[in-house]
Amino acid sequence: MFVLFRGATGGTERGMQLLRGNGDQFEQIALDSWESSMCPMSTAAIEPSSDGALLAWEREGQIWWAKVSASGVSTPRAVPGDGDGRKHPTIAMDAAGQLLIAWAQGTAWAQGGDLVWLLFDPALQLIDTGRITTAIPPWSRAAAVARPDSGFYLIY
Repeated sequence: MFVLFRGATGGTERGMQLLRGNGDQFEQIALDSWESSMCPMSTAAIEPSSDGALLAWEREGQIWWAKVSASGVSTPRAVPGDGDGRKHPTIAMDAAGQLLIAWAQGTAWAQGGDLVWLLFDPALQLIDTGRITTAIPPWSRAAAVARPDSGFYLIY
């Protein structure tokens, strides 16, 4: 079982935390640290995989992601590009090993934003990008789903 949650220790420590367990024992893992007195108003994503899960979250307007498996958690990576105003990530990997990461850009309280995505090959080389202006309505987010053969559905 995997649970992602944002810390709020002392009202300022907003780092993303992973709770990993098998039903009998649980381990809490700090994925990052972030000092902020404001509420980030963002979400995180967990996508199951054959050997664990893919994780995606927002920190300081940038989208970060990592893989978790029985052997541990990979070093978190920021998606390429300017990380200003990125929120509500979704992540998926298809049968061919391609990785899709998408997010809402420019959302705020009661305000929607753009849908933005990056597609990576199995070697994590960027192969496609996209943006649909004003695709995300207020209080919503996108979902990435890997198709059974290869490729993705991006639902918004």
